[in-house]
Amino acid sequence: MKQIKKVFYGVLFIAGAALLIAGSMGYLENFGVWNILSAIVLLSIFVEGLVKLHFGTMVFSVAIFFLINDKWMGMENLPVWPVLAAAALLTIGLHILFPKAGRKYGRFGHFHQNEGCVEYATSENGENVKCEVAFNEAVKYINSQELCNLDTECAFGSLKVYFDKGPLKNGEARVKAESSFGSTIFFVPEEWKVVMDADTAFGSAKESGHCNPEGENILYISADVAFGSIEIKYI
Repeated sequence: MKQIKKVFYGVLFIAGAALLIAGSMGYLENFGVWNILSAIVLLSIFVEGLVKLHFGTMVFSVAIFFLINDKWMGMENLPVWPVLAAAALLTIGLHILFPKAGRKYGRFGHFHQNEGCVEYATSENGENVKCEVAFNEAVKYINSQELCNLDTECAFGSLKVYFDKGPLKNGEARVKAESSFGSTIFFVPEEWKVVMDADTAFGSAKESGHCNPEGENILYISADVAFGSIEIKYI
């Protein structure tokens, strides 16, 4: 999947370079450099949301495209706040109609969502835990000593996840973290060992402090970031 994404982004930006050259030569009338750059970025965001069925990512990328290119599309003086409000209402409506969209997961970082496996309370327990934040802020405490898989999604919001100092089941757990236009921070005991594999597109994934490379508890984090950030802080 990552290889496909790299090919897609590579082709997209090469096409963008060609469009910029064509625009500078006058072949794209009324479509300036910033219009082209914004179209490239927003298209990449839309496709990212489409692949993962993130309605908010798709809807807001389209809304922002219309706002930026209103003159080119013949809709001058398009009101900003009504368009954004409509995008928010459309996102909520789609989530109500299709509540399970984007939530079907398999093995190795993609988790089966079975009855009783997904907890939404502040104190998270169980083997498989899912935390979602959209247009909001949330703090989650993972207290379970049975944790195997943690799945987090943060879109247009802020998520803080605290891991308890208790041992992990079989000494390890896997985290799949996605952040789109949002900020996710994992607070991890410094005596744990953390292995992070990050895939970023116009975002960042970083660590603050140092973990124990010989730690008995191992946390494998697979991070996918688009116009957001994921940070690991050792405590």
